Amino acid sequence: KFNEDKPWKHHSDRWTITDQERKRYEGVWVTNRGSYMDMVDPSTLNSELDVPGALNTALKATMLPNESSGSDALGPQLSNLMLNVVAREIWQRSKLPNDLLRQVWDLVDTRHDGTLDRTSFIVGMWLVDQCLYGRKLPKAVNDEVWNSV
Repeated sequence: KFNEDKPWKHHSDRWTITDQERKRYEGVWVTNRGSYMDMVDPSTLNSELDVPGALNTALKATMLPNESSGSDALGPQLSNLMLNVVAREIWQRSKLPNDLLRQVWDLVDTRHDGTLDRTSFIVGMWLVDQCLYGRKLPKAVNDEVWNSV
């Protein structure tokens, strides 16, 4: 039986993000996405997507730029990205060591341009939570985790 007082115990097989967790992380995402992106030169952003693992087509499509909005078709919409400094400020509230947070960033940074998309941010938040629960950071994020977003 799952012990809510000790969430780090007896769930070693849990490698997916639950709906409750995803909704909580999406709330943080919606509140902070696009912050300070008006200060970024769009030409410096990576328009190529390094999609991890075997993400399904629908998930890949949600990560693609919305070209019908009339914005610059060469790059993704700036409002659908989060700057690394914004993610860092949010993740530092966990009081985890900066070295560990850097490792989390390296695991979820699929764009390699100093920004995160929604999926990467949510997986990063989940990894931070897992570290707070006492779990070790994985060497790579499982496809199951990416697909559960």
